[in-house]
Amino acid sequence: MVGEQQVDTDCDLITGSEDFAQYLRHVPGCFLDIGNGLEGPCGSSLHNPSYDFNDDILTIGTDFWTKLVEQQLRVPAQ
Repeated sequence: MVGEQQVDTDCDLITGSEDFAQYLRHVPGCFLDIGNGLEGPCGSSLHNPSYDFNDDILTIGTDFWTKLVEQQLRVPAQ
């Protein structure tokens, strides 16, 4: 969806949410981040006073979840 060059598979492990770990005890899953990046006008880390959510990445997130559901339900993409 965004190209391999835009995907960081070599990032540090984080404890993103203790609550999510409790769900994974019952249902297999994974945790992923869709981030702003650290460059450009919205480039800063989360929990930073200068953080500005990049509204332009909302479509990336919705496209990701739509394609995942289509894949899992085997609904042909339109």
